[in-house]
Amino acid sequence: MTVLVLAGLFGAQGAVVALAASPADPVATSLLALQARSPQRPGGAAVATVLDTHAPMPTREAALQQVRMAAEQGDAFAQLLLGALYFQGPQGAHALLPRDPALADVYLSNAATHGNVFAMAAMAELELQQHHVLQANVWAQLYVHYGVRPDDLKRATYAAILMHRSWPRLPKAEEQTAVDDINAFIRAHQASIRAGQRQSRSAKIARRLDDPVCRLVSLHPDAHHAALVSGYDGVQPGIALYWIGVDARGRAHAVEPILSLPDWRVQRRMRDYAASWRATPAPRCGKPLRYALLPVAFNRGMPGTA
Repeated sequence: MTVLVLAGLFGAQGAVVALAASPADPVATSLLALQARSPQRPGGAAVATVLDTHAPMPTREAALQQVRMAAEQGDAFAQLLLGALYFQGPQGAHALLPRDPALADVYLSNAATHGNVFAMAAMAELELQQHHVLQANVWAQLYVHYGVRPDDLKRATYAAILMHRSWPRLPKAEEQTAVDDINAFIRAHQASIRAGQRQSRSAKIARRLDDPVCRLVSLHPDAHHAALVSGYDGVQPGIALYWIGVDARGRAHAVEPILSLPDWRVQRRMRDYAASWRATPAPRCGKPLRYALLPVAFNRGMPGTA
């Protein structure tokens, strides 16, 4: 598999381009040089350690190296995680890496071309922060195209607001360029995006078959979770992605936010909701925790799954 470097995804005229790696850019060089490697997703404990602010820094940095290796091998989740850390920097909950928009662009855009819709939304937010209106519009519409099902459009408040924040800023003369860029991107990366989404689903099924005793199935909110969300007045619509460790009884532990959009404040108000989720108990599983990704959306006054 070829990992395509898309730092600076759009050219000066709005055309979609793949930039050649510069010898002075070791990150881009290492990513671009990887050919036909099978990506190995970092272990759940390694991800939890990267996100655990109470773990010793040397331990976290060693776990981060596992994530970085997986990202350079083409794993979309590892690319998303690294991109999120560089995107949020010290303002995030983990403060493990400095904010670096250029490296965030590299990793998030790679994750996006491998089918990760959270990365598409993050790229739109990153471009908006840098006042790149055309690029932000393209990424926002790609997020809606790949990440929002037609029957969910009416309740996808964050997607609608993201479009509202980006489209009116676009000069009339650039509207057709945005449409052309979206179509060009889809033509160039549709196969990679759909393959990445299929691979993610297949890997989940394979993990269940490989370890049926410890399989994590039927993740659902606690029946009493409504009491946890009574104080959500004033929270802007957004989406957040959590890494959750579930014990043998099916209760969530080590609930760590990976990414929160449009800004970091959203996840602080939705963490209790994420922590209220439960999974099927697995009393015979010898692992202390089973791990899962939980996407959460805050829409129209109440949180729910993204």
